[in-house]
Amino acid sequence: MAWSGAMKKIAAHIRPLVIQRLRYIEEKKILPSDCITWVIESSTTPRQRTVERIVQQIIALTFASAHQLPLALTFTIYNLCLHPEYIEPLTEEIRTMLSLPEEVHYKNMPLMESFLRESARVNSLDALSIQRKVMKPFTFSSGEMVPKGNLIAVPQDALMKSPKYYNNPDTFDGFRFVLPEDRGREEPRMKYTDVSKGFPFWGASRKACPGRWYVSASLKQILVHLLTNYEFKLADDNKALTMGYTTMVIPRHGAKVLLRKLEKSG
Repeated sequence: MAWSGAMKKIAAHIRPLVIQRLRYIEEKKILPSDCITWVIESSTTPRQRTVERIVQQIIALTFASAHQLPLALTFTIYNLCLHPEYIEPLTEEIRTMLSLPEEVHYKNMPLMESFLRESARVNSLDALSIQRKVMKPFTFSSGEMVPKGNLIAVPQDALMKSPKYYNNPDTFDGFRFVLPEDRGREEPRMKYTDVSKGFPFWGASRKACPGRWYVSASLKQILVHLLTNYEFKLADDNKALTMGYTTMVIPRHGAKVLLRKLEKSG
């Protein structure tokens, strides 16, 4: 695999760590439980367990998650611009959260959890999820048989806009997932990272995306910074914000958000 200039720089950071971990294995030392170790442990043949092969695998895993965070963030900002009535209650929740001890920051944010979840529901990023190719004939418990070679997927966008699972599914309701019993709890019962039949945004419950915790934590930190330091609006309210690419729906190139630093009182 030929590396580009940027990839060479990334590989140069990862390669020494891989070499160190392989040495730890030879020395029978305890390995940290992280992505590098997982890739090494899943590389079972001599051909797979070379330094360059492992470096390639780690970089590939990194880029597998590279699109989800910026896309989710962009759509969340779009929805804040389209529905500015949510900005004040979200900001007030942030102020309350920041007044608490640091060890509980970001845990009890039911409004933020709900807004992120609703933003994902109406902007599913991809119409289809859990896309698979059938390697051998398979019969579901319902009796349907899928022949070898067929492509199957979960109709994610349709499920998340289905009246079977949601009241008024075509309406953006930023606090749709806030539950009355969340008041006084240390953490909300329904979170952005939760998986259900009507919310397959992170995949299926048995093998949901492990990176969802990273995306959730990153989004919260970014939004806390934006909401407490900036005001923002769409540069053009009439400009289309999305475009289709294969089965994906992504932010349209050229759509702009204007940011202005908030004036701090006092």
